[in-house]
Amino acid sequence: MAPSQIAGIGITSQREGIALLDDDRQPLYVGPNTDLRGVFQGGAIDQEAGDFIWRMCGHGPGFMLAWSKLRWFKEERPWLFGKARCVVSLPDWLAARMTGALATERASAAECGLADVTTGLPARSVAKRLGLDGIEIPPACDPGTVAGGLLPVPADELGLDPGTPVVRAGPDTQVGLVGLGTGEAGEAGAMAGWSGAVQLVTRRPVFDAERGLWTGRHVVPGRWVLE
Repeated sequence: MAPSQIAGIGITSQREGIALLDDDRQPLYVGPNTDLRGVFQGGAIDQEAGDFIWRMCGHGPGFMLAWSKLRWFKEERPWLFGKARCVVSLPDWLAARMTGALATERASAAECGLADVTTGLPARSVAKRLGLDGIEIPPACDPGTVAGGLLPVPADELGLDPGTPVVRAGPDTQVGLVGLGTGEAGEAGAMAGWSGAVQLVTRRPVFDAERGLWTGRHVVPGRWVLE
């Protein structure tokens, strides 16, 4: 297929992975959801603010979220943490690398604990509660937002035309639901791969008092998921 035939690029990724960037938006750390370096910090965070974070982010336990990794860097790699200025989800980091535009896509950020699952706004109150408010969370945008045009360097690396539109699609599981045609409240879908996720679409955020189910944002406007 010729580069001129590519209408656009959609970016999705696994959930819970994050990137920590410096003042020049260069990565100090990029890691997947299987990085458990913050498991002990996550346990401490659950003791300190588990209920608050669950109500805000709809996810847990703490070691799965960005905050445990940030605290690990603060405690174990202070020289690196001191250079950090911004934290984003994996797809938002990739979108920034491809277009130069930095933002917080609401659904992906909520999966990392970086966004309020109800509003989709950056979870700055969580950062403040945990003493991590020196790290910036970029302004929010919706899934499906065009991040910008593909920059010349990544275009050359990919063999595509500069200026090709790059879209922030959202987290992999919710994007998979769209592929299944699962977008209306009451519909459910299962995504099987490295793990198996079953999500029920809801009209509003529904929180499990037993913390057995996750609450997330769908990529469909005005819809959430219970997992």
